[in-house]
Amino acid sequence: MKKFCVSTSMVAILIITTNICSAQAMKPSTSSEVASVNAPQIAKTTKLQDGTVADLINASKEHSTLSTALKSAGTIEALKTAGPFTVFAPTNDGFSKIAPAALDDLLKPENKSTLTKILSNHVVSGNLKSEDIIAAIKEGKGVATFSTLSGDKLTASLDGEKLKLTDSNGNSSYVDTTSLVASNGIIHSIDGVLSGK
Repeated sequence: MKKFCVSTSMVAILIITTNICSAQAMKPSTSSEVASVNAPQIAKTTKLQDGTVADLINASKEHSTLSTALKSAGTIEALKTAGPFTVFAPTNDGFSKIAPAALDDLLKPENKSTLTKILSNHVVSGNLKSEDIIAAIKEGKGVATFSTLSGDKLTASLDGEKLKLTDSNGNSSYVDTTSLVASNGIIHSIDGVLSGK
């Protein structure tokens, strides 16, 4: 990992990278398990892309606000490391649900620690494809809980055919039907920001 001169950037990167091993290991799903869940569109839309999760977020027009936030927090470089990471990436529309003044305030240098915690709440260690999450929900009799790199929890469930994520504060977002597989993880687009506690 690169060394950074700015101490807040180092703290931000350490928050993401030192907690990688703390996330729950998921049991791989079988095709029969996935087929038995009534959410086929979620399980079949993964697309392989070149680059790291950081590269794909930076290149995505739908995630430009997330890219800006990751750069402001000094955590974008951490998402270029080996990982693997599963990133639940809020789209620009998802970030638009935050009041503009509040978002501008969050991106200020003096709020790096808060921003880093929020962003880390969207990252889980490992390669969690949609079908893995669905299989875990089935195994958990309707819910599956994942530890984020912030140390918080995300609860996954199915709302009809939609994959729903709920943070520890009760904020919910839905996973888009398209996920991207990067060289060091997986990106699932979501329609909101999961702040956690």
